[in-house]
Amino acid sequence: MYKNLRIFFKISIILLFIIIAGIIFLNVFSEDLSMEKLLLNDGNNNDKDANYKILDIDNINMDKGYPTGCESASAVMILNYYGIDISIEDFINNYLPKKELETVDGVLTGPSPDEYYIGNPSSTSGFGCYSPVIVKALKDILPENMEAINLTGTDVDTLTTYIDNDIPVLLWATINMSAPGNGSSWILTGTNVKYTWKTGEHCLVLIGYDSENFYFNDTYQGRGLVKYNKETVKAVHEAMGSQSVIIKKKN
Repeated sequence: MYKNLRIFFKISIILLFIIIAGIIFLNVFSEDLSMEKLLLNDGNNNDKDANYKILDIDNINMDKGYPTGCESASAVMILNYYGIDISIEDFINNYLPKKELETVDGVLTGPSPDEYYIGNPSSTSGFGCYSPVIVKALKDILPENMEAINLTGTDVDTLTTYIDNDIPVLLWATINMSAPGNGSSWILTGTNVKYTWKTGEHCLVLIGYDSENFYFNDTYQGRGLVKYNKETVKAVHEAMGSQSVIIKKKN
């Protein structure tokens, strides 16, 4: 009987140690999750990474009616950030310059994406547009005390200075930051110049950075806050022509 009691006592002690260890582990794990949540949601510098800032901007899901409207959705996101009440539908229908490609004498022709959105943003077969098109649309929307500035040619590291001043950046890259490839081609209207669209083209809103990553609000599939390695972003951004646009108050 005493032998059984000793065995029971030893088992009880072992179980007690296991329970205590489990509680300690859960507390530590929960604290780590809280710190990670803080890292993702706190726009101020913290002890985890002194070189860190993220702006608090509500994301927009472009897939709700505009599966290829990333440029417009991202522009609307920034407009809303500045308190300008406009929807993606209003932006696309009333302000975005857009044209379809057409076949003339058996040859596919159309404008440059620097001039128009190519195709239809409400269609999965729409192509997209580049920074001058979005700047043109924004100029027709913004009040007199604000302006849209095309920062094409500016590297991403320099763009973070705008983040430091609470100015989000519309940035051209690709879906998932994959390497762009050659897509469909057409002859530019009124010329003999062949234009080739870059596959995977995507527009995101740069809202933050830390020592190793850039942070974006991504309208694609309603992803919201995403981060990518800095060197990857720099390479893809450069491959897409280093295009970017900001909205700011006039000096």
